[in-house]
Parts: sequence; C-alpha cells; structure tokens
Amino acid sequence: MSVSIEKTQQQILKHHGGNGSQARQAIANSYDRRHDDDFWQFWQATVAANHQSSDGIVDMGAGIGQFVRDCALRYPDSVVIGLEAAPYMLEHTVELPNNARFVQDDLNLPQADIAPGSVSMVMANMVVHELTQPIKMFKAAYDWLKPGGRLCVVDVVRQPPVQ
Repeated sequence: MSVSIEKTQQQILKHHGGNGSQARQAIANSYDRRHDDDFWQFWQATVAANHQSSDGIVDMGAGIGQFVRDCALRYPDSVVIGLEAAPYMLEHTVELPNNARFVQDDLNLPQADIAPGSVSMVMANMVVHELTQPIKMFKAAYDWLKPGGRLCVVDVVRQPPVQ
C-alpha cells in the first residue's frame, strides 16, 4: 500500500471523528433519505441522459457500496465501479451484483485502472470535502468520462461562522 493512500486513510478517519464504525453506520443509515425518488428522478433525467447500456459507471468515495449496488441493479448491462480508500468501509460492504465491484483507491491521487472515455456517469457524493486536493479526483473523472458523460457532485458547503 502506498504512503499516499495511508495518509489519505488517516485523514479520512480523522474527518470521521476517529470512529470508522460509527461513520460507516451513519452513512448507511442516511442513504435512503439522500437517495429518495426525487434524487433518482433527477439522476435519470439529468445524469443518465447520455448513458448507453455498455457504458461504465463510477462512484467516487463509495462507502459500503449502497449506491454502487443500486446503479448495478438499475443498469445491469453496465460495469459499476465503487472507489473507496477507507478500510473500515470496505470491511463491511453490501452485497454487489455481478456487474459491480470495489476498487481501493486514493482519490487524492486516483490510480484505478479505468479506461479513458469508458464511463458515462461519475458520482462524487459527500467526498470532495474529505480531500486535500480534489482537482486530481476531478481530473481523473474527466479522463474516464466519455464525450457527453456526466459528473454529479453532491457535497456540503462550509460557511464562515455567523458573527
């Protein structure tokens, strides 16, 4: 394992309050609320607008894989890849269909073996704020996306304290 991913794993664990098990459970418990019918209608109409059945799908910061699983079920002819660095997420993943898999990767310096131009949809859900330099993650997504492919970013906005 590279020094880079070990550093990222320490950074993510610190961001998660030092308790990977608690973070994993909180993410799992909030998934259905964050991926309701409104979300999936938006996803299908906007993000999946140019998706073809053989296109790949990538979830950056996949956690335990709930979104990976759901995309694999919704798009059974596509390969769905969940990228995750945190071992405490990968130790307790959901069961994935045959067209989906996890890859342990450092999104501060993505190294996943994904062919350029092979992906039509990339999700970055609640991961950007965890990275020291998200530009490398965005660059990797851009390289993986086929022309017309879509990147969906859902994240928090940090605002200065109210005076």
